[in-house]
Amino acid sequence: MRSWATRRFVNLPLILCLAVLILAPAMAFAYNPPGMSLIPAGCFNMGDAFSEGHSDELPVHNVCITSDFYMDVHEVTNAEYAACVSGGGCMAPFFSYSYNHVSYYGNPTYNNFPVIYNDYNESTAYCTWEGKRLPTEAEWEYAARGGLAGKRYPWGDTISGAKANYDNSGDPWDNDTTPVGYYAANGYGLYDMAGNVGEWVSDWYLATYYSVSPTNNPTGPASGTYRVVRGAKGFPVYMFDIRVASRGQYFLPTNQYYTVGFRCAGDEGFACEDLDGDGRGDGCVPGLDCDDLDPNNWNSCATCADTDSDSWFAGCDDYVTISGPDCNNNNARTWNTC
Repeated sequence: MRSWATRRFVNLPLILCLAVLILAPAMAFAYNPPGMSLIPAGCFNMGDAFSEGHSDELPVHNVCITSDFYMDVHEVTNAEYAACVSGGGCMAPFFSYSYNHVSYYGNPTYNNFPVIYNDYNESTAYCTWEGKRLPTEAEWEYAARGGLAGKRYPWGDTISGAKANYDNSGDPWDNDTTPVGYYAANGYGLYDMAGNVGEWVSDWYLATYYSVSPTNNPTGPASGTYRVVRGAKGFPVYMFDIRVASRGQYFLPTNQYYTVGFRCAGDEGFACEDLDGDGRGDGCVPGLDCDDLDPNNWNSCATCADTDSDSWFAGCDDYVTISGPDCNNNNARTWNTC
């Protein structure tokens, strides 16, 4: 007769796998993909609550983001972008210098600084290469506010050099870019949503858009001449221009500036399917593939069934239960193999 301990050991994989199947819907957003933060669905008042900005920041209007989404916790860095260039998914920045640094992109000293001199199209290409996308303008402002209502900045109404990189703020990199994550994150765990560099978003620019914007999930005008840039405006960066409501930057999609970078967003389930056929799950950073092709001991599923019949198991890398459960153990690695 098997001992109780033996019986428990034999049944444990089945129990764990069943638990994952049962809990998968609740677990779907229980983790954050590497380098991203979960932004919960919700409503907010978009625009300049103080009526101190430009007319395109008015009227203040209610906007609802109806689904959870992910946002990169920091602006895309030189090192991250260089990986895309090496992988053939992106073109190198137009210039390799910054406002004050003769050697910037490609210089290891600035690997952790935001990439600049990328136009809208190349920023989009990078996000696509990562299986992500640019955020909408509404998503960007909602995320930048970090859960605070009606404030000037991501942290409140006042500003100092301890909060953000802006003109003569006193930080060691004054009047140039700052390493990502140098200042404290906002309530959603996002860095540099005010200051450092401006960030491309997906919307076309229209000065009067707030007057016609839908309440739910606005994506901007259907067409236009300029794309919106949020978060900062040039060097020197002035306090006025890094308010969360500021719309002071918009450029041609082909424009490249030392003042502009970007970060990416992602939707529910974005990290699972290999839609581009590159051998790794879309949205997974290099080395964290969704089907354990390397193999690197990262499993490919959060559930144990291909519920959408696309040959990829439902769910994403099992960041929650990294060491198990083992769904089918094809490689006897005690990791989900799926």
